[in-house]
Amino acid sequence: MRYPLLVARLKACRETGLTMVSAVRISARRDGFRRAGMSHPKAATDHPPTTFTEDQLELLLGEPNLVVEFI
Repeated sequence: MRYPLLVARLKACRETGLTMVSAVRISARRDGFRRAGMSHPKAATDHPPTTFTEDQLELLLGEPNLVVEFI
């Protein structure tokens, strides 16, 4: 499977009743942490789901310095 973290997260979202991702909410454990071509603040920031490619989402989901939620 090419995107195991992304597939698992989307499956978990469906199981909790989230059928459509309206935003990707990201917060960094340390302010200004960079990943996927951007700096992420400590404060949770919502991004449109089309902001990131599948490769970038997989990278973000696997990064322990970030908290990534689909809302």
